[in-house]
Amino acid sequence: MSRFAIYNLRKYFERGGYFSRKDRHLVLDIPELTIREDQTVGLIGESGSGKTTIARLLMRIIYPDEGRIEYFGRDLSTLNGDEMRRYRQDCQMIFQDPSSQFNPRMTIEEILLEPLIINGIKDNLRESVEKTLLAVSLPTDILKRYIHQISGGQRQRISIARAIILNPSFIICDEPVSALDISVQTQILNLLSDMKNRLNIHYLLISHDLSVVKYLCDYIYILYNGRIVEMGLSEEIFSNPLHPYTKELIESMDPDQRDLDIHEDVFMERPQMDTPVCRFDRCQRFNECLNKPLTAKKVTETHTVFCNI
Repeated sequence: MSRFAIYNLRKYFERGGYFSRKDRHLVLDIPELTIREDQTVGLIGESGSGKTTIARLLMRIIYPDEGRIEYFGRDLSTLNGDEMRRYRQDCQMIFQDPSSQFNPRMTIEEILLEPLIINGIKDNLRESVEKTLLAVSLPTDILKRYIHQISGGQRQRISIARAIILNPSFIICDEPVSALDISVQTQILNLLSDMKNRLNIHYLLISHDLSVVKYLCDYIYILYNGRIVEMGLSEEIFSNPLHPYTKELIESMDPDQRDLDIHEDVFMERPQMDTPVCRFDRCQRFNECLNKPLTAKKVTETHTVFCNI
């Protein structure tokens, strides 16, 4: 069963300053995207590709301008009252920079108690907080500290603790380890993997790092300039990448791979977003595809690439 299903979604943002004319800019154009109930899905793309915008849409922080987002078959935009409260409990989010999401005047204990109090949970509050700290491998003596008094890795663990304290089944992780040291990244990824197995929590993992997604995800969507260019099971994407952009990403993981012939010196005017053609202008064959309608090629039942090559 599908947890999330996106259909014909479009999101526009306005560009322009106070003294210049504002234009509507199409930043997301997703014909279809599905996250099954039992899947952990990776969303890969470079900065500005629309990854965080998708996360904000799924959390209903912002709304789509066109299209529909369904949650277990229900239009997400129609949830309200108690339904929305239950949705917020079941779907949580971990941010890239935990410091920015917390009130610096609140202690760690107050940060963890806040979601319980907001959701009307009054019993065994201290027990719930201590149990959650244990789940993220933090000592209870951290509770009286403030967020600026702990390390970056501990802050991210507090962010994870705040996300799981309401017992969600799904967490959106927006670049959860990109701001951390390599050694701390490994610890956080191991923690997320452990929670996936032990607590049966599934994720939407947003990242620009394929090695992070490979570690956790069952299915992967590759996003470029607001559109999906390739999607498939994790093993399919890594064993048989087909889109030039996917190959470029995988090559960046392993400097010894040189299968992709890309010319960084190709500078051309990008087609408008509304034009259904390829916009990956770093590809050497970009000229050949410039005026061709973009087609979807289904390689297997689970692996699809949007490419004319």
